[in-house]
Amino acid sequence: MRQLTPQIQSQPASSRTSRRLRASALLLLASSLVALAAPLAAQETVSLSLAGGSVVRIYSADYVLARWVRSLGERLWLEIPGYGSAELLVPGSATGAAAYYPHSVPDVRAALAAVAHPALPESLSVYCLPYPRAGLTSSSTAGRRIFLSPGILPFAPEVTHMVATHELGHVVHNCHLPDSDLAGWAAYRGLRSITDLSVYCEDAQHRNRPHEIFAEDFRFLFGGVLANYSGTIENGALPLPDAVPGLFSFLLALGQGQALAPAAGELVASNYPNPFNPQTRLTVEAARGFLGAPLSVEVFDAAGRLVRRLHAGALERTRLELQWDGCNERGVALPTGVYFARVRLGAQQLSHKMLLIG
Repeated sequence: MRQLTPQIQSQPASSRTSRRLRASALLLLASSLVALAAPLAAQETVSLSLAGGSVVRIYSADYVLARWVRSLGERLWLEIPGYGSAELLVPGSATGAAAYYPHSVPDVRAALAAVAHPALPESLSVYCLPYPRAGLTSSSTAGRRIFLSPGILPFAPEVTHMVATHELGHVVHNCHLPDSDLAGWAAYRGLRSITDLSVYCEDAQHRNRPHEIFAEDFRFLFGGVLANYSGTIENGALPLPDAVPGLFSFLLALGQGQALAPAAGELVASNYPNPFNPQTRLTVEAARGFLGAPLSVEVFDAAGRLVRRLHAGALERTRLELQWDGCNERGVALPTGVYFARVRLGAQQLSHKMLLIG
């Protein structure tokens, strides 16, 4: 996420934290650089549950400084287990600013708590960094980790909301739309009309990178009021996300098409890819007690009209895979939209949502 200009000039808590962080760094650089191992206050870390049961752990800049910042000569390094090492730019150094202001933990918490998406990753960690990383001064993500870089001025709450929600969007595509999902990204690019690889690629300017466009779409569609205070997205040349047909449904469906192995007495259906274009694989799984029971699989449109029969007969295996090409009974391609696979097995019945991108 690019640096955003704060809308207010100061916040007492942020100012105190910045002065404390700067003093710590200068002390390290001017002395024998003793280890920082002071007892930590309980309020320096925060846990919260998000929509769908996702659990987030937020670490304050003071906590990060005390636990995971190490000195090596006159240089400081961020060393978080499972992340690796990154050199930090300290205040007053040749490349550092006079002072840094980290993101406020309460503002980060409020930003994430306001997100309304039903399939967020089950757990993630957020680190409010005391100093920026050398070579990577902006906020970023790695898997289910969010790293929020400090600014040279205090952050207004709405800016923290924007940044934190944008970075959560990156976590969502890290987990539910990885780069290896070529069909999923092709569907997203088609929806967003960003199929020109010479313009929209990861080597392009920041606003034209597909990952950044996705994160902005996520922020705009699922973030809270403060995260969307500007009413805009980074790339002003693109239509606003709520004006793109099918985009909300596409993002909403991410992470919801995965099925668990059925327990005794259970019936489960899933499809992959979802969203899809032009075909998808529908998987039906059932406990062994259902073997021999009559099974039917049919596809209905959003208005409840039957458009395709995929299977009718007895269940012969506990796992059945069916291909659907997005066409109706007459072989005519169906339009973009939400469709439902209705599975009936003996006395059991379930409905599974699928998103076709035309």
